[in-house]
Amino acid sequence: MNNLDFKKIDIDDYSTNVFVDFKNKWGLVTAGTLEDHNTLTVGWGSLGVLWRKNVCTVYVRGSRHTNNYLQQHDYFTVSFYDKEHFEGLKIYGTLSGRDYDKDKLTGFTPLEINKGISYAEANTIIVCKKIYADEFNPKLFLDDGVKEFYEKTKEDPTYHYYYIGEILGIYRKDYTM
Repeated sequence: MNNLDFKKIDIDDYSTNVFVDFKNKWGLVTAGTLEDHNTLTVGWGSLGVLWRKNVCTVYVRGSRHTNNYLQQHDYFTVSFYDKEHFEGLKIYGTLSGRDYDKDKLTGFTPLEINKGISYAEANTIIVCKKIYADEFNPKLFLDDGVKEFYEKTKEDPTYHYYYIGEILGIYRKDYTM
């Protein structure tokens, strides 16, 4: 498999339930180069429009190894998978790229697509160019319920960074014009 298996779709034709995609299917966020990249399972994200641009936003804890790659590189991808790849998604979400070669453990095949890095096993790949990044400031939380996400995880005192990327392309395997 290679990136020729994917077809770029018109963003106006892209139809998905982003709530289901991020909450139930999860996705992988990947940044770096083909030779040196890191990937993390991501369950928080959104699609929308900002500054007249189609955007994808992902949220990654500051302590995560992938966060370093997101900070250092201009492009990232968010990719979604069919159910048979769920075990691989769990590995990307539970093991650190500092300690493990997650691609080798999962058997996933990295590929470069429109300046982003993703995997041949994906069914959908969203390629983004980073246009904004910041870390959540706990002083600005307006809902006390949000604090529980950080109080429960005292072993990881970092807050989430959010990365907003302009969508450069959405690619699907099953797309027909």
